Amino acid sequence: MTKAPQTSDGGFFDAHVHLTDPRAADHAAEIIALHAEQGIGRFLLGGFDSEDWARQDTLRDQFPDKIFMCAGVHPWVVARNSREFGLAELAKLEARLADPVLRPAAIGEVGIDLSHGSLVRARDDQMAVVRAQLDLARTHQLPVILHCVKGNSRLIQELRRVRDDIPGALVHGFAGDPVFARELVDLKVLVSMGPRSMAKVAPDVLAMIPDELVAIESDAPLVAPREGGPAHGCDPRYLLAVADWLAEERAMTRDELLALSTQNVERLLGLESTQNVTHKRAADTEEE
Repeated sequence: MTKAPQTSDGGFFDAHVHLTDPRAADHAAEIIALHAEQGIGRFLLGGFDSEDWARQDTLRDQFPDKIFMCAGVHPWVVARNSREFGLAELAKLEARLADPVLRPAAIGEVGIDLSHGSLVRARDDQMAVVRAQLDLARTHQLPVILHCVKGNSRLIQELRRVRDDIPGALVHGFAGDPVFARELVDLKVLVSMGPRSMAKVAPDVLAMIPDELVAIESDAPLVAPREGGPAHGCDPRYLLAVADWLAEERAMTRDELLALSTQNVERLLGLESTQNVTHKRAADTEEE
């Protein structure tokens, strides 16, 4: 009989979610209560810009043990605005990181997105902001949350530059590229998978990712609401569906998979577990 990974008593983690999205922001208490019914008690947010960080401050004040902030300049923000705006946002981020009250749990979303024309045209600006944020992560010793669409090699090149000097990294919304998977594993980056990953990540690619680098996310509400679910789109069934999919692939139960992901996110954020952590695959059997 094997022992499942154990986590602290704060509940399972959603490794990437946008509770400050306009669809969700006014429903935070309802969303948290819905998730608590399924044992999901903590949320690592995605960060967009300084206005978003301020909304995260409010949520964290309301739910201090449940909300884990992520402050960064998203590549979409870089592409939609002037270079001067991006530089001003970086200055605000640096000031926030130096403030012990405002300091987030992680820096992000840090990344590159080349999915269509306006984003491609802003490629150089995006990469400049990536480099600046990775340097801030190194200076302030914070993990980074990565966003990457069609810019894998560029992001990996920048990450290699600092990886030994930052406490950790997580790439969210992994889309299944096998070369990218090998590079992420080599750099010991957590690979977070959400609802969109289920149709994109092949079993042989999943097999490349060791248990200690697996995380799951809902990315809600940036997906359409499930049929019969709440209009705000933050339905716990999203995370549970991902957990069921990965649990079957890795011969685990749903709760074992949720606990494994949570344990990995806790380690990324430097959170102390209140129990002894026992890795499922490395656990000694109690009985032969």
